[in-house]
Amino acid sequence: MVPSRLDKYMSDATSLSRSQIRKAWSDGKIEVCVGGEVEARVIALDTLIFEEDQVFFEQTRVERRVPSVYAAFCKPMGVISSARREKGQRSLAPWLEELGEGVFPIGRLEQDTVGLMLLTDDGDLSHVMTQPDVSLVYKYRVHVDLERAQQDEIVTQLSAGVELSRELRVIPVNVAVSEVVAPRCVIEIEIEESRSKQIRSMCHVLGLVVQELHRVAIGPIGLGDMIEGDVRRLGDEEVTELWRLCGGRARVRERRCMALARLARKHRDEGEPHERLESWLEKQGISFDEGLEGE
Repeated sequence: MVPSRLDKYMSDATSLSRSQIRKAWSDGKIEVCVGGEVEARVIALDTLIFEEDQVFFEQTRVERRVPSVYAAFCKPMGVISSARREKGQRSLAPWLEELGEGVFPIGRLEQDTVGLMLLTDDGDLSHVMTQPDVSLVYKYRVHVDLERAQQDEIVTQLSAGVELSRELRVIPVNVAVSEVVAPRCVIEIEIEESRSKQIRSMCHVLGLVVQELHRVAIGPIGLGDMIEGDVRRLGDEEVTELWRLCGGRARVRERRCMALARLARKHRDEGEPHERLESWLEKQGISFDEGLEGE
């Protein structure tokens, strides 16, 4: 097990939110038995938890869950991408609760957008999928009212890229008109990074009014014949392929190890060596200099 901060450990071991973890800690409900010591004691949330440590919440031992839930979900129109039950609004809560404790959505999808979301209890996958250097293709179907004579021009403009701000120009991987029922047509847009309201903003810049917006695929995972509200468990091959496109599980471990090497160096430079961490790194064959390469 790669050592992790106490707050991260609690997040992996329970269904508590970050704010709930902080409150539980401030209320003295989180204790840690360090290195096999019999007497539990309260420690800071940024304290590293090692494999031989024991963590207790409300006097009950908690352990990291082994991720087991990977599901595709077709989010209905009007549902917000929140794991909480919201007054007066439909949220993801009923579907998440049905899948089990600790399940959450990877990323978000706007309330007025229908389509694919991924639900999981795997925090590592969620983290790596949202890294800027991971290129997953997100596929959308945009319903707009557009004269046939304008379709080729719009496809050309979208394909060339749309400037949303001085710092952001979005260049799709692929753009094509897939369906036409005058006066409406469906434009399929594939992009490598899915940001909030990005597709709608691109259309707005080009003077297009979005009538409907559906997300139909994330990387190798597609909606297929799923309808709004459907949940489908992913197969092992789908999960494996998703991880492969994100760089693999080894990538997560490597990044964590390099971050820990930098942390050890920081403690040493400040004159307060972290002996447990340095010992662990030595057993893994990781030097401080390797950690500096990630800076």
